[in-house]
Amino acid sequence: MDESLRSMLGIRKKVSVIFSVIDFFRKMLTPRAILVLTLLFIFITATILFAHIELMQRPALMTMINEDGAHPYFVSLYWLVTTVATVGYGDIVPITTAGRIIALGIMVLGVITLSLVISQITSRIVSINLGSMFGVTKTSKKIDCILCGWNPTTQSAFQELKERGMEIVVIDKQTRPELLKSRNVHFVNGDPTRPDILSRANITNAKNVVLAMEEDSQVLLGIHVIRNLNPWINIVAKINNHEHVKIAESAGADQVVSPSSIGGRLLSMVAEEPSAVEWIMKAMTSREGIQLIEYDVVPESSFVNRTVREARKELGDRAKIIGVDTATGLEKIPGDDLKIEVGNKLIMLIDENKLRL
Repeated sequence: MDESLRSMLGIRKKVSVIFSVIDFFRKMLTPRAILVLTLLFIFITATILFAHIELMQRPALMTMINEDGAHPYFVSLYWLVTTVATVGYGDIVPITTAGRIIALGIMVLGVITLSLVISQITSRIVSINLGSMFGVTKTSKKIDCILCGWNPTTQSAFQELKERGMEIVVIDKQTRPELLKSRNVHFVNGDPTRPDILSRANITNAKNVVLAMEEDSQVLLGIHVIRNLNPWINIVAKINNHEHVKIAESAGADQVVSPSSIGGRLLSMVAEEPSAVEWIMKAMTSREGIQLIEYDVVPESSFVNRTVREARKELGDRAKIIGVDTATGLEKIPGDDLKIEVGNKLIMLIDENKLRL
């Protein structure tokens, strides 16, 4: 409520604070909370009354309680818990009419309370299992990558990411029960361009998102929505039509991949250069023990202020530097005398069996 409206209605700032407090309690006091507070009040009252009626009025029993170093309220609470839990040891029993009336009320409320607790626990377990199956639960963990859309492209990416032990979320409009068997994998059923679905996938705590829906229009819309929800996330977009690549980059995609262009290029090469295509395919999958990686050169790196020749000599056969991304652009075939500086990115092929970065 702005100040002009406050003046019109004659509401002072002090009164607005009171209204805020009232509104806070109104939201907090849900029917379930009211029920819990009511039962808690009844049990506390019953504990106090039982102690005064059945314990403190019996001198012999109080002598035993005092000799044990206990307190009548504690003994009364012990009686109430055993009664509510339907255990009923019989060591503390009411002998007066008032005490028996309290006991009858506690027995009835105890049965109701236990029934409510068991039903809530059962309902929660069932909802979690069904939610996981149909993708209606909310992911709360920090996510390494969110895959939007489930198709051959994302399935291939999924296998690579899963082998690296990453925390993955898959969003798709159709339910995917087969994903429930995978470790560190969460499934969210819905449209990946909707903010509520992306929020359920924990988009604000995700590092990367891959948009690989079938239609470029859906990918472009997804880029816009995700960039508004998380300005810092790394967005990788799959674009089918190469004419839409610039649009995707302008919309906020960090990397744009066109599988059709890449696939077409490889198909054109395979007839005359099959070994080159085989090398590329093996270099692109971690299952072959070789990885194509991007290494950020930080101040602590041993490569700082050294030439590519010196870095290659240090790496030996464990890794090969095939590119250097510098402030002036990407050196696709870097010369031996190129100096490596802080902020550069080294494009390397590494042998996982010999080198761990």
